[in-house]
Amino acid sequence: MVAVYVRVTDAGGLIDPSVFPQRSDALGLEWAQEQARVSRTMGQQAAESVQDVHSAWSRLPEYYQAPEADDLYRAMDPALGAASREQEKFSDAARYLDDYVDEVGVVKQRLANLEVEAGAFLARVRAANPGGVATMLLQELDTVDQNQDLIVRAQQVFAVLLEAEQRCADRIKALDEQIVPVARGLGPALTGRTGLFSSTGAWSPVGPPSVAEFAPTKTILDGLASEVREWWDTLTPEQRTALVAAMPMVIGNLNGVPVKFRADANRINLATEIDRLEAEKARIEEELRMAAMASRFSSARRQYVPDLRLAMELDRLQAAIDSYEQYRGLDKAQEQYDRHGLPVSPPRTTVELVAFDPNRSSIATYRGPYDEAGDVPDWVDNVAVHVPGTTTRMDDFNEIDTDVYNLYDAANRIKSAGSTAVFAWAGGEFPQNIPEAASASYSRDLGPKLRDFIHAIDVHPDSTLTAEAHSYGSAALGIAESEGLRVDRVMYVAGAGLGNDNTSVQDFPYTKDVPHYTQMARRDSVVGLIQGADAGELGHGASALRDPEVTRLETGYINAANWSEGDIESTGVFESHSSVYTKGSTSFNNIVGVITGTRVEAYAGDEILVTGGQLYNIDGIDAEGYEPRYLDVE
Repeated sequence: MVAVYVRVTDAGGLIDPSVFPQRSDALGLEWAQEQARVSRTMGQQAAESVQDVHSAWSRLPEYYQAPEADDLYRAMDPALGAASREQEKFSDAARYLDDYVDEVGVVKQRLANLEVEAGAFLARVRAANPGGVATMLLQELDTVDQNQDLIVRAQQVFAVLLEAEQRCADRIKALDEQIVPVARGLGPALTGRTGLFSSTGAWSPVGPPSVAEFAPTKTILDGLASEVREWWDTLTPEQRTALVAAMPMVIGNLNGVPVKFRADANRINLATEIDRLEAEKARIEEELRMAAMASRFSSARRQYVPDLRLAMELDRLQAAIDSYEQYRGLDKAQEQYDRHGLPVSPPRTTVELVAFDPNRSSIATYRGPYDEAGDVPDWVDNVAVHVPGTTTRMDDFNEIDTDVYNLYDAANRIKSAGSTAVFAWAGGEFPQNIPEAASASYSRDLGPKLRDFIHAIDVHPDSTLTAEAHSYGSAALGIAESEGLRVDRVMYVAGAGLGNDNTSVQDFPYTKDVPHYTQMARRDSVVGLIQGADAGELGHGASALRDPEVTRLETGYINAANWSEGDIESTGVFESHSSVYTKGSTSFNNIVGVITGTRVEAYAGDEILVTGGQLYNIDGIDAEGYEPRYLDVE
């Protein structure tokens, strides 16, 4: 058996299945079985193809005689022999994969049992010692032998797995390299420890068609969106379909790939993530169940108290699953609109995810139609990208996405505005609380990503492109502008600032002369108190409210059609920061107006009233004789 030692314990020396290098449910057996089947099929197809040709040639002497005929017939014999040898090699590769499946299958259940047993043991020890415990203290619990036994058994199981992996890899590598799998992988079970793996730890599967022949190279992956699109346009429909299926995480998040194909790939990524979360939830539930069972038979007979940390993790996992499931099946269908602003039947019941990468906390959605190439059609008049703010998480994106749908729906109901498509983008990690939100580190990471995402959208020259951001998202948008963003209009909604170190829109190389708009509720206490406060990497640059190049719009009333329901400020100094997206409000209508290039309401400046020697500040919309003042969007 291979001499191997892998980590199977926590920092204190206790057996801990969470650090095992492999889980029993992720050994890649189904993958290896499928590749064995495909390998046999390829060998058989190669042999049959040459045999068919040989058979056809062998019948020609009945109809064709010439001096060169004998040479031609003799030339076919080596080809027939070579095909037979290739078939044998494919068969050998399939047999080696079958052996791997058999060897790993023997220990799979052992590993599964060990995971449960070790998890229950760890939970029991930690429950009895909430302050932490090291192996040297286990003598007091009379469990040191059990801990050591579990460790030894785990090392034995992983030694068997590694030996099976090494043997399979070595045997396949010894075959003719013309039929050996190249750069991609013998599945999740083989992780790059053997010489058969590429430097990236990935291989190509055996089987036609090999996506390695037309997959994007590193140069393409590192290139501009325009270069990615040039490569994509060279592919056949069959190749594109194959890439979506074989490389969904790459295709679903690659700027330059048309949005429809990104959405197709991300349906796969979404399902994979839901499955992963479900498996993790089941593992924790089993761990809690085993801990409860172990407690019942403990000699101490203490009342079982569930691990609150694990219980909270279960709640988090279930919330994420519920959130993601809503993208696969909306609770309420959403309208889609054609080029004439008419609803399309049937309405949409799923959400188009045009970015989805849990490893990068990245998500983006799309509301709008597709053209025959899978892009935004050239008849769409207005395209907008919304960027959210602090507390944004990809596993809790639904409320933000609903706001964006409301903007899309309202924009397409304006008959004079033409058609509108809207993206919602959160392409990285956002701050999750106010202290974190003071840091510019998140915006500096997000800004260039936002720029690249927007530049990858295929917008017709006659269409308008608007970038609109809320709260911390405005800081990211400001960084994107300073990093070379090109759009037609910009709107900062309750924005934290123009981006760290930026002093005005004149700092932006390509957008300094395009129309900028902003709005913020009076007395907004979320970002209103930090406007223009920069101190090194803390703060988010100059305030859009005070930049003379930026037009401030009115937040107005909760219901723009019925002022008696109160103004945005009446929702509270904190709530008003987000209630600016209330559907039908003055502020919501202004956002729609900027996106569609129609009409918006200008900010009504506050009035100062002196009475009895006292100064009183009166909101502009509360001043006597107030009448809205409207502007046409540039």
